[in-house]
Amino acid sequence: ILFVGRLEVDTGVNIYIESLKLLKEKGLTFDFEAFGDGSLRKEVEKFGKVYGFVNDLAKFIEKSSFVFSSSYLSILEALNSRKVVFSVFDNPLKKDYLINTPFSKFITISSSPSELVKKIEFLSKNKKFEKHMIDVSYDWVKGQTWDKVTDIYIKLWKI
Repeated sequence: ILFVGRLEVDTGVNIYIESLKLLKEKGLTFDFEAFGDGSLRKEVEKFGKVYGFVNDLAKFIEKSSFVFSSSYLSILEALNSRKVVFSVFDNPLKKDYLINTPFSKFITISSSPSELVKKIEFLSKNKKFEKHMIDVSYDWVKGQTWDKVTDIYIKLWKI
């Protein structure tokens, strides 16, 4: 499992941390790496290695199975690397941000650690569904370009 983002409360990192605790309590084993930094670094380090911010995230994403991220561009990068993305929200603004993105149907979105753990367990046990989800999301994301992303942002800010 790979986390991408700032290690701060507003990124939902607390939900990810609690889900990692629940996974361990259930006896599920996983390797965990985080790419980012912030005030919750020491808490995140209890579950795995924290690298801070890196220039070439793609090579690390390639080695992961699942990606935890709620950041638009990181999500796109993970989908482009054929990874399942788990995103979380803990406020209405982040919920709207995730649910109303063009890729919302290609990621899993949760609002609690227990909900996130259920989704991780489901996908871990249902490899056929996981593969389908990866294939569909990759088909969508490979059609995205910097021009399309730019157009989305321009339309967003003109409203």
